Amino acid sequence: MNLTDLLKFIFTYFNVANTGDTTDNKGQCVGLIEVWIDALGLTHDWGNAKDLLTNADTSKFDVIQNTPDGFPQSGDILVYGSQWGGGYGHTGVVVWADANKILLYEQNNPGAPTIKLEGYDDCVGWLHPKNFTLTSGIAPSVLDTANQRADNNYNQLQTTLHENSDLNAKITDLQTQLQNLRDAFDAQTKADADTGAQLLDAQHNATNLQNEVRSIAGALSTPTDLPSILKAIDTLKTPLDEQVKPLQQQALSLQQALDELIYKRVPKDFWSKLWTKIKSWRML
Repeated sequence: MNLTDLLKFIFTYFNVANTGDTTDNKGQCVGLIEVWIDALGLTHDWGNAKDLLTNADTSKFDVIQNTPDGFPQSGDILVYGSQWGGGYGHTGVVVWADANKILLYEQNNPGAPTIKLEGYDDCVGWLHPKNFTLTSGIAPSVLDTANQRADNNYNQLQTTLHENSDLNAKITDLQTQLQNLRDAFDAQTKADADTGAQLLDAQHNATNLQNEVRSIAGALSTPTDLPSILKAIDTLKTPLDEQVKPLQQQALSLQQALDELIYKRVPKDFWSKLWTKIKSWRML
């Protein structure tokens, strides 16, 4: 078996739903692997995807553990651990690989068999069929083109991920600005409500004052109860006095400040000279 046989296998089952050789594995990732093992003429490797390395017939397969620098060859069976497939693992046939990325022919990730670019996260290792060789009638230029396309796809994927990261940052910034606008709107709405309440209070007080004035005016027009009228006038005068007192205090403070300013701006001997001048006028 060689690369030509691998390509025929890929084309035969590509996008064929429910690929498999038993009722239980049809449509599963291991179903595609068992059909590949059948095509290789080797015995079944039973179990869930994550268990394929442990259950492999070492007389038919080289069991290779994943290492930082190692990578599988075309036709190898890649095995992922329990972080994949809901704890059952995942597997696929390697089309091409280097130390960073893998073109994997796989099923149920999701859907029918297809080729995807994968990485090595939770990859436990791979099985190399001993009867499979890379020698084939495929021209080297074809393999080089496939490798170049794989590199281009990987680079494009990395660019897309980077662009998405920048886009997410912009979205977060816009969301923050939107929240700030919402907070400012809420604060302004509350301030407007407070101002409206103050205006209503002022209007209410003015109405009460107007009613009191009318009451006094009506009493003056029919002066039958002088003590009541005087009491009403005192009642009206008291809040006005309370408002006038702070104004009087402010006027007094301003006068004091003005006197102090004038005193500070004239020379120290100004007043004594002025008094001397006044006494001289008296003598005339």
